[in-house]
Amino acid sequence: MRESKEFLGRLLGEHSRIHIRPRPVVVAVMGTDRGVGTTHFCMAAVNFLANVRGLRTVLAELNMHPVRQRLENSGDDTMTDFIKSFDEIQAGGCGYDVVILDISGDYPKGAGEFVRSDFRFITGSLAAWKYESFMQTLEGMADLHDRFDTVCLSLAYDRQAAKKIKRKYGIDVVEVPYIANPLRLKPEHCKWFDGQLAGIWRQ
Repeated sequence: MRESKEFLGRLLGEHSRIHIRPRPVVVAVMGTDRGVGTTHFCMAAVNFLANVRGLRTVLAELNMHPVRQRLENSGDDTMTDFIKSFDEIQAGGCGYDVVILDISGDYPKGAGEFVRSDFRFITGSLAAWKYESFMQTLEGMADLHDRFDTVCLSLAYDRQAAKKIKRKYGIDVVEVPYIANPLRLKPEHCKWFDGQLAGIWRQ
């Protein structure tokens, strides 16, 4: 992108008024089930990218249980400025550096937006009572594994279950560190996000 802008700058002249705004980087986070920490993870990621990395970041909700409404109903407006509906983001143009899509597996538009995104994460739980839904999601997306670099995240980690997934699908399941409050990240959380999301600011 930088090379393209430099080329156009030389072509149009240094006094050109044409401003090229790159499109935002789209990060899709799809949950395998309710209650596996997808929105919690998304809010922590928004906090990190916006307040640690200084990127204009927004969380777009593509799920059947939007958290923005629940926050407003509870009187907690701490994060509401960072959370929009997917339709609001589409109508608002390119005012952001990063758009994080919080996608529930049952959302009608979810799969299509997941495939079109720049970075793809699947969040699930390897706990015994959630493991089956994790596997069903991976089974349904088996044909995508060779074509897309999808990272699987688990907030409830089980080493043996992760090994089974690695053997069957060739996919590593990354353990997400415990984050009690997504609005109060600790140094170890920032270090972890730095490793997982580094490609975003290198675009």
